[in-house]
Amino acid sequence: MIASQEPPEQHVEQIGQFVVSHSPESHLEAEAQALDILVPDGTPVLAAEDGIITQIEVGHSMHGTNISFGAYANFIVIEHQNGEFSQYVHLAQDSISEHLTVNSQVQKGETIALTGMTGWTDRPHLHFIVFRTEENETINGVTVPNPSKYKSLKPRFDISEEV
Repeated sequence: MIASQEPPEQHVEQIGQFVVSHSPESHLEAEAQALDILVPDGTPVLAAEDGIITQIEVGHSMHGTNISFGAYANFIVIEHQNGEFSQYVHLAQDSISEHLTVNSQVQKGETIALTGMTGWTDRPHLHFIVFRTEENETINGVTVPNPSKYKSLKPRFDISEEV
């Protein structure tokens, strides 16, 4: 008997036309609300909302199935007018749209990159997270420094059939 190579799933859901999983190994603490949108490599990544690009990393080509590969993830971070940020991770090497750089303005629905197998990943997907910066957090009524400096938020979707 051959064991399945599929990773264990704790939660899978359908959001619009997409199948989304929540990784039990990597979606912890500051990543708790992150979603893994299961799509093939080379799928266009669209900006979730209007905003300004604050970070870009698209030079990596490596991936692997343990945390040590986390530093090799390609990603884009966009800051939105409401103070929230969206981050798109596991992008293909050098796949960012040519005209985009840090401080570029992007529009909701604009193609920003393509998905790819980079960083800590065991299958093709887009790791999507919405977050806000948060220097401190309250635990049991006590305010303490937040070690990650950000807090993930539950993404809100407005998915039309046209997407």
